Amino acid sequence: MRIDPKVEDPTRTMLDHVLKDKLEEIPKVVEKIGDARFRECIGLCVTISGYIAVDVLGPEWPTEAGLRELAKGVARAQINVELDEAQVFDFLRKSAVGFQRVDDVFPSGREIAVLPIVMTAALMLAFHPQSKKVWAYLDDIEEALELSDSVKPETLPAMILRAHRAEAAKAR
Repeated sequence: MRIDPKVEDPTRTMLDHVLKDKLEEIPKVVEKIGDARFRECIGLCVTISGYIAVDVLGPEWPTEAGLRELAKGVARAQINVELDEAQVFDFLRKSAVGFQRVDDVFPSGREIAVLPIVMTAALMLAFHPQSKKVWAYLDDIEEALELSDSVKPETLPAMILRAHRAEAAKAR
């Protein structure tokens, strides 16, 4: 899968608006790209959020307890939007790693329009590796997402084995 630049660019722009406390700019981006493309941007945010959850809590699949800790960190992220920890947890559990539609997580259209972007930006900010800038982490995430779609399913056990071997080496 190649991430479509017509989705990637506005997604990055909206994430940047959140990090720079310019939420009022998001509707302008949505108006420019249209509703269908905007839904694709939301989908990319959900996928990025899922990646971060697995990256931070892995190599095992994120547990409910782990997602609650992640939600706590997101709710405390240094952004100028107050996030409800329970709502962040639901987003992570149901959409990011549960693969449900965001419509099933957020009851109103306004929340669907803003919260996945805000939560994704907060995840990036709160959990990017200290050795990287937020945008370098996003570059790595997108590169990994594209690469993962080109891997045959038969290689996944080897990738899981490699992840566990790397974790074991760190522990020594």
